[in-house]
Amino acid sequence: MNGVAAVLGPNVGSFLLDLTGKWHVLFLVNVPIAVLLLIFGVLKLKESSDPAPGRLDLLGSVILSVGILCLMLGLTNIDVDVLNSLSRPEVWGYLLGGVILIAVLLFYEGRLERKQKGDPILPIRLIKQSRYLMVLLIGTLSGGMLAAMIYIPAFTEQVLGIPLRNPATG
Repeated sequence: MNGVAAVLGPNVGSFLLDLTGKWHVLFLVNVPIAVLLLIFGVLKLKESSDPAPGRLDLLGSVILSVGILCLMLGLTNIDVDVLNSLSRPEVWGYLLGGVILIAVLLFYEGRLERKQKGDPILPIRLIKQSRYLMVLLIGTLSGGMLAAMIYIPAFTEQVLGIPLRNPATG
């Protein structure tokens, strides 16, 4: 769906913009889609319930959240001079803490799943499946491609101050 949206979105948006001359109309495209989804959801989706709901994995949720927070803080603190910024404690400390917490999470979730005492936030049995790992890899590559096309050029222009060349003007 992301690929279809990336291809159709700019084309439909430019058509509507040319047709109406108002960019506000672009936001109204989502209204009929949302109404249709709501109608189809009410008519076609049957509510289901888990016959034996598991207990909330509160500790796993906290470890996962703090681990991701540490990784994000470490990555956010990296400057333009990557090698120099990796030597600063506010970068390597957060990155190391995030990696350690993710490792602790994997160990804890594996133990929780073996003892069957709860409903793990990250089922280890899924990570052992090759198809699941392939989906994770494809998602990672898709995010990397998105970063390469959108965020890296924006960073290059806005932070590094390197103007991107316009092919029309040379």
